[in-house]
Amino acid sequence: MNTVPDRTTDEAPTIHWTDDQWSDLIDHIANHNVLPVIGPALVTTVEGGVQRPLYEALAGPLAQKLGLPNGDWRNTMQVAREAVSRLPNMNSGKVWERLKGLLKAHDAASPEPSPGLAALAAIDGFDLLIASTPDEQMVRALQAARTPFDSARQVFYFCDRGRATPHPAAPARKDVSAQFQQYANCDLPSPLNGVTLYQVMSSVHAPNAPVWEEDYMEYICTLLEKSSAVENLLSQLRSRDLLLIGAPSEDWIVRFFMRVARGKRLSEDAPNASHRFAEARTVQSAPMLFFFEHATRLTTVIEGNPVQFALELQRRWSQRAQGAIATANIFQRVGERCPNGGVFISYAREDITQVESLVRALLAAKVPVWLDKRELETGGNYDRALQAEIKQACCLFVSVVSPTTEDAAHAGRYLHRERAWAAERHVDGYVFYLKLLTGLAAGHRESQEPAAVHQVQRHRFEDLTGFVQRVRELVDDHRAGKRLKG
Repeated sequence: MNTVPDRTTDEAPTIHWTDDQWSDLIDHIANHNVLPVIGPALVTTVEGGVQRPLYEALAGPLAQKLGLPNGDWRNTMQVAREAVSRLPNMNSGKVWERLKGLLKAHDAASPEPSPGLAALAAIDGFDLLIASTPDEQMVRALQAARTPFDSARQVFYFCDRGRATPHPAAPARKDVSAQFQQYANCDLPSPLNGVTLYQVMSSVHAPNAPVWEEDYMEYICTLLEKSSAVENLLSQLRSRDLLLIGAPSEDWIVRFFMRVARGKRLSEDAPNASHRFAEARTVQSAPMLFFFEHATRLTTVIEGNPVQFALELQRRWSQRAQGAIATANIFQRVGERCPNGGVFISYAREDITQVESLVRALLAAKVPVWLDKRELETGGNYDRALQAEIKQACCLFVSVVSPTTEDAAHAGRYLHRERAWAAERHVDGYVFYLKLLTGLAAGHRESQEPAAVHQVQRHRFEDLTGFVQRVRELVDDHRAGKRLKG
């Protein structure tokens, strides 16, 4: 399908990344703020004891089925392009039927998923994965790694003519026109029901799929034209950081994902986004890697083989899960910046015990959180950075109110600046500013909170479970693109 550089997946495994960068990525995955986009370089098959990209391996057999001469076919997209342009009475639909037959035959003969896909499936911090190929390999990987996994209900795909039949778990959409109803069957549910796979470039179960460049262009145009019918999918792309793995940088489809995720030009600043792109540096990829590194200002390029990257990511995730999380200070799981759409917690350090319980409960509920862990002085760049976290990055602001924060003697502390910035963003009738009271008598009325937020929702620490459930509901609504009214 997509272009794959001329290389095999058993190249040198060196990944040019620091331990701190790995740790930061894993923190964001733990907060469910990372959305992996899986490209064709991770979909591999074994030939002669060596892993090779599947869409390279199928190029020759596809050419033979279509009646093209033997040659050094680089991938199935090249074969499709030549077939449509050179063979009489040949079209994309006929190419897709031949390719679909080859994919199904391969899945039947080689049920084991590719190593890179198996590694990603084993990372339970991923609750949504996007695949850009129509094969069943990622489905098989999730079936093996996540139990239970119902492919009939947890796998979605987009088809440029809409789904022929409704998805059993698709949301009912009465708010779209009749001509959009068939595309609404392609949308994600909200909230997600367990780990979910979305195949954005169709599926072997669909009557058609893109096989060469023009088809891909039409798919993407249709996806954008029908955006109101797939708004949950687009909301997920825009609300999370993307991790693009195995999607070759010279492929313009990569740029499409970046553009959709940001909702603006790639060259514009995006202070609260941090996408990552795992790709080996080759002659073909060098120009696009240069663009991502120097022009976009928001994308980290992770040099190295994408399969080896996936394996190393799974190893580090597993290592952390096997005991590091249980024994480490909970605040080590909070990254160095607020995840886009996260929950900002404002607190006094004297209340650290209660705050630790709150953070643990929110992370266990898969709510991304952030709080200032550093003993830094006020002023200058720090003020501007923290204001951006509150006014732009987070979707909710939680003020932990306690006898310490209510003491007039502490009125000049930095947490009160945080609250003032949050109050400036607060709008009556909408939920943004939440109060969590701890150690205060029932009926207490706050004297040290900004006047603008006296009527916001108040919760008590004694009902931490109910508070966490409410926050989780609000975060889910935000991810679904809903305004948080309340």
